Amino acid sequence: MDRSPSHSFYGFMIALGLVFGDIGTSPLYVLRAAVVGKPVTEPLVLGCLSLVFWTLTFLVSIKYITLVLKADNQGEGGILALYNLVKRRGRFVFYIALFGFSGLVAEAVITPAISVLAAVEGFTKLNPDIDTTSIAVLILIILFVVQNLGSVIIGKNFGLIMFVWFGTLFFFGLAQVLNYPSVIKAINPYYAISLVMSEPHILGILGAIFLCITGVEALYSDLGHAGRDNIRNAWIFVKIALITNYFGQGAYLLKTLEGDVLPEGYSVFYDLFPKDFLPLAIILSTISTVIASQAVISGMFSLVSSAITLNLLPKWYVKYPGDYKGQVFIPLVNLLLALGCLIVTVFFKNSWNLEHAYGLSVNITLICTSLLYFVLNQKVSNSKLIAVLFIIFLLAESVYLKANLLKLSDGAYFTLALAMIVFLVLFSWHYGYRLLRDLREFVEIKPYLPKILALSNDNTVPVFSDNLIYLTESAIPELIESRILYSIIRKRPKRALTYFFIHLEVTDKPYEEEMEITRFELGKIYRLNFRLGFKNRPNLQKRFMDVYQKLVDEGEIEDLSSVPSLKTFRVPRSVTVIALSKLPFIEKELSLVEKFVIGIWSYLRSKALPKWRSMDLDESLVVEEKVPAFAALPVQETIKRLI
Repeated sequence: MDRSPSHSFYGFMIALGLVFGDIGTSPLYVLRAAVVGKPVTEPLVLGCLSLVFWTLTFLVSIKYITLVLKADNQGEGGILALYNLVKRRGRFVFYIALFGFSGLVAEAVITPAISVLAAVEGFTKLNPDIDTTSIAVLILIILFVVQNLGSVIIGKNFGLIMFVWFGTLFFFGLAQVLNYPSVIKAINPYYAISLVMSEPHILGILGAIFLCITGVEALYSDLGHAGRDNIRNAWIFVKIALITNYFGQGAYLLKTLEGDVLPEGYSVFYDLFPKDFLPLAIILSTISTVIASQAVISGMFSLVSSAITLNLLPKWYVKYPGDYKGQVFIPLVNLLLALGCLIVTVFFKNSWNLEHAYGLSVNITLICTSLLYFVLNQKVSNSKLIAVLFIIFLLAESVYLKANLLKLSDGAYFTLALAMIVFLVLFSWHYGYRLLRDLREFVEIKPYLPKILALSNDNTVPVFSDNLIYLTESAIPELIESRILYSIIRKRPKRALTYFFIHLEVTDKPYEEEMEITRFELGKIYRLNFRLGFKNRPNLQKRFMDVYQKLVDEGEIEDLSSVPSLKTFRVPRSVTVIALSKLPFIEKELSLVEKFVIGIWSYLRSKALPKWRSMDLDESLVVEEKVPAFAALPVQETIKRLI
């Protein structure tokens, strides 16, 4: 079932606020980066404008808007949703998804820094001596500090502000185009091809032009929040505004500065505005870049939350601020993003230095999305036309990749290093669980039911808890870990009035919710299976209490304390959750590389939250218990599983 917002004006405004902030602020620096340091000539400007037009058309309108947005997982988009659709096609798709995820993280670190810097640098038009780096740092600090409030509180008017922003881009761009209408001929791809064939430093220009599609992955990642039709309809408005503004900048250059060499840091964008309007334009630009940054940060919280739920990252503390469904806040991610953004801002100091570092992260994600979609096409429809199209997309993105790699020594090394660090973390977390295997012995629970029932009825044994809950990893109701039975029967006999064995399974379907009850012994022994989509909040304690109340209402369980004196006053039962710790072991000698990777995994594991904490269980109800790796039980045939 597609749960994304339906087509409406409200959905259109949501799409403007959530989806297009990043790509919508790229006119601040794209054309400047392409022509700076070169004489302003008609072939150069028209060629750059033509490249911008066809890059937006080819890689955004055709690839993402027309094709990629169709690849949803019950209305959810993004590289993890795409990975879920193809993950059974081979191990290589897993690593492609990890690379794409890594590129998105690197982009999320750089986007707020370059966007805010590019906006506040407009203040130098009013006062050349102003310290724009310090202003940007202050704005970023405030932005990350208020994340704990929830993005809805921060940005409930995002759509309206972005509507004004795109309207401003269109209006002032159009004014310049009308002054130099011949710039419209840049729509002809001849000018792009001519520049590519004749310009000796074309790769440097291509690296700058590529920045016009930064944030394009947000079109796909925010599919579940904005809705496919809303994104497509909003893109028509956004693209017209962007193209008009780019062409307006080109018209201004050709009419006013033809033959000049633009100095580094020169802002073509702010030259479009009359002097009296300039302060307002700078303020609007700054607000718009803050919105773009907020959308990227919120998207990263959502992406990391999904990765945690899918066990691609360690369990980290996740908060759910506000009442908006799906809104999450991850303090550790917020801290790391804040540190990364501030370091980038202070280190690079200005937006034109960051231009060299920015494109590579976006490029990595684009290529990974193309590869995964190509695999999906082979799986679903095997359309030859789509296959050919995505081969062309990959070729174009590979050319841009070559251009972005040329900027390694100028700053792209930072992006590459950051993406590789993130990939190493993801890979180590996954590899650690494959190499350090936890031997789980599953046994049939049925032969042990008489023992558990006898213990429950044995009045000579003190009641450990009225309701005793164990978290099991077995997805099959008839099977259970031998360690759980060891804990109940042998380590310290745990008498309870009722035993519950609960399994929580996270599924590939984002909003799936299913619950299954297995009644082994009425009123005594139950098995609860919860199947939840990876976008759902676990809320295991609430879900359990809902099921428990249902059993009480149906008369299967009497919700009265086992203590006679308290039972007289009709005091409800006590509840205890037993969380068993798992200690991994190594089955083989490790190489130096494996030891390094396992060292990273071990550190991550030591900092991760226990699994039960991520299930929204009250800490006061949980008892953590260690049991031997091989908990001996009475002779019984076992089923062994390695993970």
